Amino acid sequence: DDKVMARETVELDLALLLERPDVRYVVAANFAYTAKDIQDFLAIAYVANPQMRGSGPGGMSILTAQHLSGRGRVNNSLLLDLRGPGGDIIALNIDHTLALKHKNTANEAAPDLAEDCKRTLAAINSGLRLTSVGALIASSLSDSLFLIHGGEKTETGGG
Repeated sequence: DDKVMARETVELDLALLLERPDVRYVVAANFAYTAKDIQDFLAIAYVANPQMRGSGPGGMSILTAQHLSGRGRVNNSLLLDLRGPGGDIIALNIDHTLALKHKNTANEAAPDLAEDCKRTLAAINSGLRLTSVGALIASSLSDSLFLIHGGEKTETGGG
């Protein structure tokens, strides 16, 4: 396969973000700066805990991961809700590739990414549930899996 690979690490200071009451969501987007679509790259987005040992890059514990796909050059890959149910931080894999022509920077794409996140949150809050499929995929990729149902967190083990 002749897909292009690259790796970039973004570290978030969650303690600092949690101190700011004006910040609730953090969005991670991936950009293809060539004429190729996201699906033409071997693109994987993941959330890891560098403090725990696991099977991820650098021996980190992978909390959630996804292979990015779709036609377009901007991928809305991850949404962190810093103030989820019970005060938990919730990581949502989105993998929505947006066909945004001539929007090559975060500032240019920000309104479209925010609107996509709003649609995603509205769908989640509407009662649309893909919990079984999500749990199956997550359990095959993660060291441990937590399900949140009715505001209660349950650890179900790992893959």
